[in-house]
Amino acid sequence: MADITDLLSYYQNLLIFQYNQQPNALATINLITEAMLANGVALDIQNAYNITGDDIAQGVQLDVIGKYVGVDRYYSLLSLENYLALVTYAEVALSELPTSPPAFGLSTYTAFSEFPWNGTLQYSDIIATQNILSDAAFLILIQFAIIINNCNFSDGAIDAALYQFFGDSFRAEDMGFMHMAFFASGAVAPVVQALIAKNLLPVPMGVGASVVNNITGDMFSFTDYSGAVSPYGGGFSTYSDYATLAGQTLSYNQITPV
Repeated sequence: MADITDLLSYYQNLLIFQYNQQPNALATINLITEAMLANGVALDIQNAYNITGDDIAQGVQLDVIGKYVGVDRYYSLLSLENYLALVTYAEVALSELPTSPPAFGLSTYTAFSEFPWNGTLQYSDIIATQNILSDAAFLILIQFAIIINNCNFSDGAIDAALYQFFGDSFRAEDMGFMHMAFFASGAVAPVVQALIAKNLLPVPMGVGASVVNNITGDMFSFTDYSGAVSPYGGGFSTYSDYATLAGQTLSYNQITPV
C-alpha cells in the first residue's frame, strides 16, 4: 500500500491554530483523508503500472488502468458500403434503392455496362461487437483516454499531449473553418477505427474532424504566395531531386470523417 503519511500530515496541518494540536481534530482529519484517498489505492496504481518507458503494464494490469481512465478493450462499429442487397421490384423500377447505407441489387440488362459497384459485402467491412484489442492497441486507447481526461483542448495542449505519447506518428492540424485533421501513421494507424468508435480523439467541442490514415511520407502540396509550405507536405520535384524526392499521393479512401 502506498505511503500516504506525508499527505495525512499535510491535511492535518491545514487545521486552524485553535485545533492544530487537538488529538480528536487531528484524528478526524486523518480519518477523512484516508477515506478520500482510499488508503492510497490510486497512488498504488500510479506507482505500480507504467504506460510509457520500460516495464510497460500488460494483460490484466492494462485492464485495471482502463477501468480508471474509462476505456476497455472491446469496441463495436459497423461499416457497410457498396454491398449486395435484395431489393423489391418496385424499388428497382422507381430507382428508390436504400441509401443509408447504400444497397445495390442485381444489375439489369439495360444497365449492365453502367453498374459502377462491385456489390460485394466483404468480411473486412464488418467490425463485430466483440473485437478485442491486443495489449499494444489497448495501450494506445488508454493513452488517448488520458489525453481526453486531462486536456483543455487548446491547439497547444492537443499538440503537446499527442507528441508526448506518439511523437510525430499522430499529429493534429487546424484546417480552419472549425475543422481539424489528424494524420495517423505507425502503431496508431491500425487502431484509428477503435479510437473513432470510442470517441477518443481530442476534438474541441463544436469542431469537426477527419482522420488521414496510413501516412507513409510527405503528401503532395502547393506552397502559398509567400513560399510557405507545410512541414508535412512536398511540392513538385526539381530536375536534381525528381528521382529521390520522398512523398506519397493522398487518396480519398485514407480520409475518415469523425
